[in-house]
Amino acid sequence: MMKSVRAFLTACFMAALLPAVSYGAISLPNHTVSAVEVEREDSIEMIEGEPIVDDSGNVTVTVFVADDVAFPVTMMMKGREGRLSLTVTYDGQSVKMKPGTYRLTKVTDGNGKKLDSGASFTIPEEGGEVYFDFHKPDDADGSTVKQFLLSNLLFVPMALFLYACCRWYETNFLH
Repeated sequence: MMKSVRAFLTACFMAALLPAVSYGAISLPNHTVSAVEVEREDSIEMIEGEPIVDDSGNVTVTVFVADDVAFPVTMMMKGREGRLSLTVTYDGQSVKMKPGTYRLTKVTDGNGKKLDSGASFTIPEEGGEVYFDFHKPDDADGSTVKQFLLSNLLFVPMALFLYACCRWYETNFLH
């Protein structure tokens, strides 16, 4: 009986810990991860690309926009080197820009409609892809505290259940 209770409690704790451990995986853009076998032991080797900065300090960025935006999209942005104007004529267009952080100050689509601006984005030295949505996020969900409580709603009953199991085990088998 005691072994089965221990096995049950161990399974409960593992079920609670397994999802937390599985969230540790990350994916980095423009980096290749490959598995290499070294002396009968698996290891992961990170192969980093060289910075793709040209002589004038620009990198190549592929620009994508939302499906409901009419081309050409003209964007005015502000960076550390001043104002910059960018016109995107098709989805997946390659553009040369200086690495850094930019803020959209004015956006106009092909129909002359003003789109939402104010977003900030960063261009890394490795280049990459940038997706522009031009829709402000919906703040109807409420405060950050409310979002935190709703996202962790399942954790609270599980923690209470595990606490009750520990108390039951302690009162019935340890005294």
